[in-house]
Amino acid sequence: VATIRKGVFDNIVSQDIAFFDENKTGELISRLSHDVSMLQQTVSEHASMAIKSILTAVGGTGLLFVLSWKMAFLVVGSVPLMSLVAAPFGNMMQSLAKQMRDAEAHATEKAEEVLSNVRTVRTFCAEEMEKKNYACRIDEAFYKGKKL
Repeated sequence: VATIRKGVFDNIVSQDIAFFDENKTGELISRLSHDVSMLQQTVSEHASMAIKSILTAVGGTGLLFVLSWKMAFLVVGSVPLMSLVAAPFGNMMQSLAKQMRDAEAHATEKAEEVLSNVRTVRTFCAEEMEKKNYACRIDEAFYKGKKL
């Protein structure tokens, strides 16, 4: 994971200046920390679960063929149909997760902007306004996460 994080950081730093004009620092920092952490979680936790599930499915299918080959063909034949039904839900969940990560990145971007310019915020007595702006962005991320 450290290697991936270093690679992502190297790639970000190597971008043209226009890239930094289009993407806020807070969003990039959020992506660097959150997305790489998600990748680490996926690799470490979900890989072992996938292996366990595959072995269970293969073993269960083998046992089913031993017990009743007709039922085994019925079950194996229904797998593509179930996959066709489940695929749109998987895509929808992936889209919602991306929207939530985007909202979290926008909240982090706002926090970074306010904290790095705290003197300006205080000069204009804008602390309450910035607190409300940040709270709105956090709430947006929360509600998008709630849809998952």
